Amino acid sequence: MPCLARDGVVYSNGVDASEASAPSGGMLGGPALQLQTGHVSNSGEINSTSGLRVVREQSQVSRVSLLGGLIQADAVEANSFTDENGAQGGSTLLQNLVIAGTPISQQSPPPNTVLTPQNSALPPGLRVVLNEQRVNARGQQVVHGLHVIVQDLAGYSGHIRIARAVTQLREGRPGLRAVAYGLTQHNTAAAQGNGGSQRTGKQNIVRLACRADYKTDTQVRATVPGLVTTGTLVSEVQGDNLPRARALSRVEDVSLLGGLVTADAVTAIVDSHSQGGVAQSSGAESQFVGLRVNGLPIGNVIPELAFGVPPNTRISGAQLEAAICAADPLGTACALAGGLTLWLNRQLCVVDGTRTDPTQCFGQADARMTAMGIQLLVGASNAAAGAQAGTNLRVAVAHSAVGP
Repeated sequence: MPCLARDGVVYSNGVDASEASAPSGGMLGGPALQLQTGHVSNSGEINSTSGLRVVREQSQVSRVSLLGGLIQADAVEANSFTDENGAQGGSTLLQNLVIAGTPISQQSPPPNTVLTPQNSALPPGLRVVLNEQRVNARGQQVVHGLHVIVQDLAGYSGHIRIARAVTQLREGRPGLRAVAYGLTQHNTAAAQGNGGSQRTGKQNIVRLACRADYKTDTQVRATVPGLVTTGTLVSEVQGDNLPRARALSRVEDVSLLGGLVTADAVTAIVDSHSQGGVAQSSGAESQFVGLRVNGLPIGNVIPELAFGVPPNTRISGAQLEAAICAADPLGTACALAGGLTLWLNRQLCVVDGTRTDPTQCFGQADARMTAMGIQLLVGASNAAAGAQAGTNLRVAVAHSAVGP
């Protein structure tokens, strides 16, 4: 389940089949060490309908065949739960488990039932734990329906775990999430006219999820031909137990569309925290250094931005064109602004599932915000600028959230 799972929503995924075998490299692999299954499904939910907040997770694996058919089962199911009072537990359901030709009668074995060559039909070198349950060092309730320990089989040793369910509630503390990256860009399929889309993946990305941590990454430069060049990109995410999640993206020496828009540095920062039952996110620390349009300070071109760039400042191509042409009517930059929309200090806030004014980004359940230093949208192809319709370029992106 995601870190910020919502009450009453069932999260699930699955695959139709899976197959694996022991690694080569000196070990005796082959069919005897294969793992094969049918459908694998996993689901999880947080539910408070009983008046008690409980998180549950389930993993189901069908048509299990391990070690060349030595261990087989029609289905293995593992269940794990944790409630807000700290109670934890789990269960396992085994359908028609057969080991070395011998049926195992226990469909719901007690926790940590161990089978060995001494008490079962297992050959030497193998142990099996049914309904394996433990609480790990992070306080998570971990359940494995079937855990096979290979101590020595055809030169191979290792572990095979079938059906894994893990749950944890963080004693009522909200979950944390933070993501930061330097830039990304994509073009819609309609703009390309070739049945696909063009993308530049997230550059210099770091992520934080659910726990206190600190991560950072630095990239020397980034380029999207014809659109943007940059100098150093720095991304940071941090979470602590207050709880607080913070994301920062700083991109230096930014140049868009061959110098039409430049900046010495663009910084997006989002800080999310929870205190006294109120979750809050803020992008107030986001800033620009040396922001210029056509080589002129932004305040010279658009006077209302002379003393700062407020959240969600939108500049249309017509505004850019009028401002640039008024300052330099004979300059080539006059032709560059058509069809563009430039967002500066873009801030998008969601509180308790509802889009909200970024200056009022607080609520009782959760608060999350995405800040983009610069977002460039191209609504019509601009040959002079070399930008195609459908282009969506984002520079300096930070996102953080705090919630259940």
